[in-house]
Amino acid sequence: MLQRDIWDLANVADSTAIPQLLSVVAARAGSLLNFADLSRTMALPQTTLKRYFALLEGTYLVQLLRPWARSLGKRVIQTPKTYLTGSGLLAYALGVTLERLKAGGNLVGSVLENFVLMELRKQCA
Repeated sequence: MLQRDIWDLANVADSTAIPQLLSVVAARAGSLLNFADLSRTMALPQTTLKRYFALLEGTYLVQLLRPWARSLGKRVIQTPKTYLTGSGLLAYALGVTLERLKAGGNLVGSVLENFVLMELRKQCA
């Protein structure tokens, strides 16, 4: 379904690239957005990667959290963090199960941070 919707929005050359990008972004939820690193990881040109990332943003699957600074110029220049809009989508993309969450580890922090941010955004809307 996701692939079909995105295919309708833009010319996507590789039908597996968007789900892979979503999985990679999910694995880095709460991290600074680094297109150069994502480009190397996915073996895609940065221009293509940025276009695909814009599609994920445009379909409200991914949201950016801009850093706060007193100066508007600094806010625009500084690197944002990436989050998935749904915690269920994040858990699915990461292959998280209830048992894995109960076991702890690194997943709990990023899933919880993503959940809290999205709930705060709902409250502000």
